[in-house]
Amino acid sequence: MIRKVLIGALMIVAVFAAPAAAQYGPNFTITPAGVESGGTTTFQGGGCEPGATVTISVDGETLATVVADDQGNYSGTVVVDLPAGNYTATATCGDLVQTAPLNVRGVSESTTTTTAPAPAPAPGPGVGGQGGGSPLPRTGSNTTSLVLVGGLLLAGGGAMVVARKRFA
Repeated sequence: MIRKVLIGALMIVAVFAAPAAAQYGPNFTITPAGVESGGTTTFQGGGCEPGATVTISVDGETLATVVADDQGNYSGTVVVDLPAGNYTATATCGDLVQTAPLNVRGVSESTTTTTAPAPAPAPGPGVGGQGGGSPLPRTGSNTTSLVLVGGLLLAGGGAMVVARKRFA
């Protein structure tokens, strides 16, 4: 009986302990994310149905159309003819809509102009608001609830075993 309870608890923990990558789903990236107007950038992503048509657009303007491969992945290269500014590029295939940032810089008029480097950004609040200056978010799964559920299941199974022995 104890073996069945432990196996059941282990199965429940295994079901809820999904890998961190699976929690965040498919991705869509643009490399480089910053490009001069008229420059070329590469995009890639996944999560589409195999053979689905994938439309890459910015502000409703279609930049490229590609077909997903047999694993649902897609990629391509596009010339970005947009005015300077920050944009959100969208990859759409069926009901799946993915986004990625795109920064378009104006074309330099003169190659002899010297510019001073940009000042370093001020330190951020850090991970979890604890200081340290890291702007990176905390990623991964939170295991506290998993440990709590597993402990409760284990305690419940132990109580059932004790009760069965007491009344047997």
